[in-house]
Amino acid sequence: MIRIFLIIFIILISLSILNPQTRDYLNENIQKLFFKEARLKVKEKELIGSTDIYSPRVEEIQNILKETGFFK
Repeated sequence: MIRIFLIIFIILISLSILNPQTRDYLNENIQKLFFKEARLKVKEKELIGSTDIYSPRVEEIQNILKETGFFK
């Protein structure tokens, strides 16, 4: 039993050293395995997609949604 906790502790320490993108990716996939809500969130993210860059098309859509009262 102590070995299991030690292994988990070592894994957690190792993950904390990784860069944020890798850590987030691993965290998301581990949660996807164990939690239904996380699986639904990942499924939504896969459907919608994500980006870290500026997109004028996204800004245009957000403005349209703001004008119609759907986006605050």
